[in-house]
Amino acid sequence: MRRALELQDGDEVRMEIVDGELRVIPFREVIRRVQEQFRRDAPRGVSHVDDFIAERRAEAERELG
Repeated sequence: MRRALELQDGDEVRMEIVDGELRVIPFREVIRRVQEQFRRDAPRGVSHVDDFIAERRAEAERELG
């Protein structure tokens, strides 16, 4: 199973039971799926990183007064 999933010692996996079956998903695949979902759902031309940085800067300014 490890070879089939291309797992090395120490690799993390997600385990879930779906319809009575145990599914073992390499964590790298979980990350890939989440990234793909964000790519599909994110509006084009919008940088969430820029939004996050702006929020942190505004928060820092509020704290510093």
